[in-house]
Amino acid sequence: MKPVPVWLRRLSDCTADLLFPPACTGCGERLEPFTRDRAFLCPFCRAAFAASGQTCRLQYPASADVSLCLYDPKAPDGVPQRVIYRIKHNRDRRVFDGLGRALAAGIRRRLDESGIRADCVICAYPPRKASTARREGVDQARELARSTAKH
Repeated sequence: MKPVPVWLRRLSDCTADLLFPPACTGCGERLEPFTRDRAFLCPFCRAAFAASGQTCRLQYPASADVSLCLYDPKAPDGVPQRVIYRIKHNRDRRVFDGLGRALAAGIRRRLDESGIRADCVICAYPPRKASTARREGVDQARELARSTAKH
């Protein structure tokens, strides 16, 4: 498959912002349209999302700390719950792009801290059932892995 040219993607983003003004995924507040770095959270929700993660320690690489956010479909309140719901049920490129950028930066930072030199990182994902992906319209694990690999 041939990649979409950057100028066409940018035109598509501007058209989408014109027809559907961007809103924060966490609270619904209007975001700045036509920006190159398309945010999906306002500054307040970004801070709430970052503060909500539960830190745990992994064995590899070099006992790095990672932040985990648990999803509970019965408790939809809170910024992380709304963001996770959005990626599970919608194909919002802004959310996948922002989360992929954050994951890639975290991977890069962990590798640098561990002293591991990597020319490439392989992003694998557990695929959803084909019927579920068709019904929801998105395989969020695949989209998130693609976005992380891109960044």
